[in-house]
Amino acid sequence: MKKRQIPHTYVIIFYIILFCAALTWIIPGGQYTENISPDGERTVVYESVESVPQTWEVLSAFYKGFVDKADIIVFILIIGGAFAIHTNQKQQEVEQQQVAMVQKQKAEQKTKNIDDKITAADMLALKGQDRSKDDYEQKLMEAYTSYKQLADMIGSDGDLQAKATEVQTKMGNVAKELKSACQELSKQIQLVEGTEYESKYRERVNRLNDFINQNKIQ
Repeated sequence: MKKRQIPHTYVIIFYIILFCAALTWIIPGGQYTENISPDGERTVVYESVESVPQTWEVLSAFYKGFVDKADIIVFILIIGGAFAIHTNQKQQEVEQQQVAMVQKQKAEQKTKNIDDKITAADMLALKGQDRSKDDYEQKLMEAYTSYKQLADMIGSDGDLQAKATEVQTKMGNVAKELKSACQELSKQIQLVEGTEYESKYRERVNRLNDFINQNKIQ
């Protein structure tokens, strides 16, 4: 079912004018005259006058009304325009503030996400420093990969340059740990050479060397 819409204001006014014009054919003409006696008493007298039924004159009344009250119309247009400009400026200010607030919230959320990822990578790097664990070099490789992904994520974002520097520094430290781990595992091979552990250590060193070469760690 279609919802009924209220006609436009101009349409309503136009029909009111037509209705009033129709009434001029029905209601007899007349006017009221105020008389003041010598004693100061005021009396209002009604007298009939010739009716002037309206037809096409109704249409010319618009033009005559505009000409007769042009000063009032221009004044209202100027005031209305001033209010419209003022309202538009205020609206633009509000929209700019909303955009700035959204951008700030996005930047804060992005910074928080990066901080969380840095913390997770730090935990991996910390575990990788524990040389008593058999998979410590694996933790270092995972930490280096996480830092590298973070560096790519930050990119050239001017607002996150401090974070970019922090990540690059930590990635450099992990790279040193990776090379140190490779040297240490290579020494371990010499100690276990000829035993059942030799193949295991060689596999770890090969995997570590491949990772270093793939990431071009100097």
